[in-house]
Amino acid sequence: MIKAILFDFNGVIIDDEHLQLKAYRTVLKEEGIDLTEEDYFSSLGMDDVRFVQAAFARAGIPLPDIVLTGVIERKTAAHRLLIEDRLPLFPGVVTFVKAAARKYPLGIVSMARRSEIDFVLERANLNSAFSVIISAEDVQACKPDPSCYNRAFLSIDEKIRGAAKLAISPNECLVIEDSPPGILAGKGAGMQTLGITNTVSEAELRKCFYINLGLMLIIAVLVVYIVLGVLYESFVHPVTILSTLPSAGVGAVLALMLFNTEFSVIALIGVILLIGIVKKNAIMMIDFALDAERTRHLSTREAIYEACVLRFRPIMMTTMAAMLGAVPLAVNFGEGGEMRQPLGIVIVGGLVVSQMLTLYTTPVVYLYFDRFRLWSQRAWRRRGARDAALPAE
Repeated sequence: MIKAILFDFNGVIIDDEHLQLKAYRTVLKEEGIDLTEEDYFSSLGMDDVRFVQAAFARAGIPLPDIVLTGVIERKTAAHRLLIEDRLPLFPGVVTFVKAAARKYPLGIVSMARRSEIDFVLERANLNSAFSVIISAEDVQACKPDPSCYNRAFLSIDEKIRGAAKLAISPNECLVIEDSPPGILAGKGAGMQTLGITNTVSEAELRKCFYINLGLMLIIAVLVVYIVLGVLYESFVHPVTILSTLPSAGVGAVLALMLFNTEFSVIALIGVILLIGIVKKNAIMMIDFALDAERTRHLSTREAIYEACVLRFRPIMMTTMAAMLGAVPLAVNFGEGGEMRQPLGIVIVGGLVVSQMLTLYTTPVVYLYFDRFRLWSQRAWRRRGARDAALPAE
């Protein structure tokens, strides 16, 4: 449950990133520095001091303290001149902030100077809406360091306790940010984060939420390996079963590229589902082959061949059932279908490619791993025999 909301300032409350860029360009041009859009947007999350230091460092120009102070003051003046006649607030932001302030304690966490924030809030008549304001002067580190949000949380929690209300936890705070460094700072403070595409693209913001994606997938595969290892009492056969997963991943990525669909959170859910769905082909074949080897004493080659022949129809039936069940999702059918579409595309694409490949690759992998198992056993026995033949000292 959300109990407090923390806003970034530039790019969330006020639509002035392009004006900040213009003001910086004006003052830095006087110092012989050309500021590009790429330089500016790659420095989001910095305060004025670090931004100017980075600009001078890129240009290879020394920066005395007196010059640093002068550049920042002139930039602040240039920015204020640009917003003085017309305050470029985002449409509806005043109504939203005032409505939210009636229900939640609000705060601003920004790397802007406090004078810039106060000027805008006073002009917009929003001074009383925010109970906490953390500006560049209040912290030592810039975003994505979470210290700014940690400090804001402590201040809001103190005010809530002072009002004789129950204390809150960081995950009950919502952070509204427009830049990757801000989202990382909010996540680093343990807060819920909401990215809005006022400044950078959705794809850029989404990357911040995928930082632990690789670790999560590795853990999922590791858990599957452990479960299969317990079931088959083997270290080798689970690897054979998991060898079907790369083909499914390739199919999912190719399908997303074919339909020009971004890899979203919904698509990630589809990939995780594929981990459970795709490996059933190998399980059906290997389970049958192992049983044939143990009960009817067939050779490995004969067992896996018979498994492929007898399990072909069940494999096709289950794959087609799963694939056809995902088709309505993939064709964007029904209300809200655009949100579910990546899930269907990933499942269908992964199943199609894995079905075409695993019927051929799984028997091959099974045979090679079985040969490796037998070779390892023979090598272990030979080593044991040599150790037994050595005279005791």
